[in-house]
Amino acid sequence: GKRASQMPSLVDWYPRSVDRLTLALGRLICQRMNCWWDAEQRRRYATTIAIAFAFAFALVALIVLVIGLASGATLLNFLFLVAAPLSPSFSLAFRQITEQRDAADRLEKLKTHLERLWSEVLLTITSDGFLTQARVLQDEIFDGRKRNPLVFDAIFKVLRSGHEDTMVRTADELISEILNKGQTS
Repeated sequence: GKRASQMPSLVDWYPRSVDRLTLALGRLICQRMNCWWDAEQRRRYATTIAIAFAFAFALVALIVLVIGLASGATLLNFLFLVAAPLSPSFSLAFRQITEQRDAADRLEKLKTHLERLWSEVLLTITSDGFLTQARVLQDEIFDGRKRNPLVFDAIFKVLRSGHEDTMVRTADELISEILNKGQTS
């Protein structure tokens, strides 16, 4: 549909290099990349909202203050003319910032859990037994996607190139780490 054509292709989204590993190990790497990417994107989005709102609020307040001082308005008028009308915007911005950061924190916890699993895999040199844990983690990732607030596609598009480079580099490091330990298939 039209919506799918607006987003950059997500085919072969994860690094192809994970094909060198077992399904379970490749899945753990992809889940880790997913959590890192989403958390980072949400943190950057929340910071952008905070900066944009602070700048916009300061600009509007300054303009109204200058106009108010020039016309002899009182502080009470300023509060009624500036603070009250902008309070819903402040509330919306604060809620978005808080929800995005909370979602990023939940994703970071999942990523940390995946890193612990990865350490266990490195110690045991086997991916046996991790399929169930990977399934549970995938369910948590999916649940988060349902509950988390949306991020505009434009944010994804702006961050994609740099994040993709980091994702591929990190995946390659993890793959080298496991291959050096002897876990190849």
